[in-house]
Amino acid sequence: MLSAQSEIKSYINAAKEHLKCVSSSRKHNALVDQIYAVADEYNTALQEFKASTR
Repeated sequence: MLSAQSEIKSYINAAKEHLKCVSSSRKHNALVDQIYAVADEYNTALQEFKASTR
């Protein structure tokens, strides 16, 4: 999970940097939605992992 966490953080940071270059509000919103979806998916997996190790 720590490896996945590191990869997710790297992805989110790279996507945030890319947002600075996006000029279309539609593309901006789509990328923000994608960032949130990835973060939500990771958080769900993390909760499942924590529940399975208790």
